[in-house]
Amino acid sequence: MKLFVFPLGQSLLHPGSSKPLNVYEPRYLRMVRDSLDENTPIAVGFGEQPELEIKTENGMSVPFLREVVGFGYPEVLEQRMDGSMLILIPCEGKARLGPIVDDRRPYLVVEGRRVEEKTELEASHAIAYLNLQRLLVRWIGTHIQDQQIQDQFVNTLRGPIEVVGAAVSYLVKDADLQQEILELNDINGKIDFIGRVLVSGGL
Repeated sequence: MKLFVFPLGQSLLHPGSSKPLNVYEPRYLRMVRDSLDENTPIAVGFGEQPELEIKTENGMSVPFLREVVGFGYPEVLEQRMDGSMLILIPCEGKARLGPIVDDRRPYLVVEGRRVEEKTELEASHAIAYLNLQRLLVRWIGTHIQDQQIQDQFVNTLRGPIEVVGAAVSYLVKDADLQQEILELNDINGKIDFIGRVLVSGGL
């Protein structure tokens, strides 16, 4: 599958979550327009120095980004007078970045391989999942004052994928830990990982 790549530092896109982004650089504004016109998903790539200008050519890998990314199709929430956009990317899945396939564009275009996940919650993890869900609901009640927005947020937590996605996005502050969770392919393993981090106080 072809992916347009939005490299970001300290920011990821996890299954079950959505990422709002302010887009103002001309090359990424074009990327969003091309994504909409060509129905090509955008991947959010996590890197230590995504702003580095490295010459890229077809067939090369992307050296400054982690291989596993979340991807989705952008929704334009606001088009501003100065040309900038506020977009939302709901995560459709995750992929492993492959080689660059179109070096003529001003942004990264790569071949990606979709990564399938085990999403069925095992009975042995039911209690840990419910505890994580309760913790997230408490976080929502503490950090969001508007009751209507609280209710809307809670209503989006329809199952393990959404609960884990929200937990990674809002409870896990460390981007490296977020990436480690993203790279796990089993929802049960993700719940275990978050639980261990909670116990250690590493959030």
